[in-house]
Amino acid sequence: MNNIVSIPNIAFKSALKNDIIGEILTTKIIDELNKIPNLLSYKMHNTITEIVCSLIENHDTATHKQDKKMDKKAIAMKILTLVFNLQPKEIDIIGHDIDYICSNNIVKKLKKTVVQKATSFFFAKK
Repeated sequence: MNNIVSIPNIAFKSALKNDIIGEILTTKIIDELNKIPNLLSYKMHNTITEIVCSLIENHDTATHKQDKKMDKKAIAMKILTLVFNLQPKEIDIIGHDIDYICSNNIVKKLKKTVVQKATSFFFAKK
């Protein structure tokens, strides 16, 4: 007996849509980060934080209108906390790193064609 629940194509709106997109994005990014060899050795490394922020900023899961409503910092914090099992002090440090990355425009929104090529490694269908 199959225990698979099927949901027909329903157009979710506002907060529910943002939560669903956030969960899909979180799952995809965590799956791809786990493919990096010796990932745990990069626990507090800024490069991983920049990669996560860039993937969130340049994802193609949602429309650009929805991007403005998503709490991208919260998604990045959730991803990094789940991947590295961060402690409260480490969460604060990562939060400051994300604020620094955002306030200094280190992560830029790329054109759609560039994003498709650049993220094909991370979001390739299997």
